[in-house]
Amino acid sequence: MATSGNDEIETLLQLYCAEVLDEPDPALRYMLLTREQATFDALADLIRRRRGRALAEMARSTTKDQIADETGLGTRQRVQELIEASFPSGEITVRRGEWHPIAPDVPYEVQVLPPGVHRVEYRYNWRTCAITVDGDIHAVGPEQPGSSIEARTTDGPEELRVRIRRTG
Repeated sequence: MATSGNDEIETLLQLYCAEVLDEPDPALRYMLLTREQATFDALADLIRRRRGRALAEMARSTTKDQIADETGLGTRQRVQELIEASFPSGEITVRRGEWHPIAPDVPYEVQVLPPGVHRVEYRYNWRTCAITVDGDIHAVGPEQPGSSIEARTTDGPEELRVRIRRTG
């Protein structure tokens, strides 16, 4: 696995944070460095997801064992972990029975009826989107842009319906 030496990291720190490091007020320098750290943490997460996407592309034409050998990741399980970590996932709250975008990098919208407040968990794998609504309804969105699906449950006092449509 590729690593960076301390000198390289120090050079990058000086390059990107020179003004912050020169700040004479330690409290302000601390606050500014904290903001920079949050930015670099987000960058590292983005790089990790992009690496996973690259591995997913490789896995279309070669085995995960071969990828593990070629990349130095060790095992196909580690390759799979990185691929899965590249998929956007999370949770949103849906209200009022309106269509809600799932996330900025997920080309799906969801609608839950009857209107109310519903918790929607999602996992997007670049082809389709799996969702769970209020822990009860499990559905997988369509792969084709412009198409939609509907799932229902009659558990509880009234029927709960969820619609998922692909927007892009």
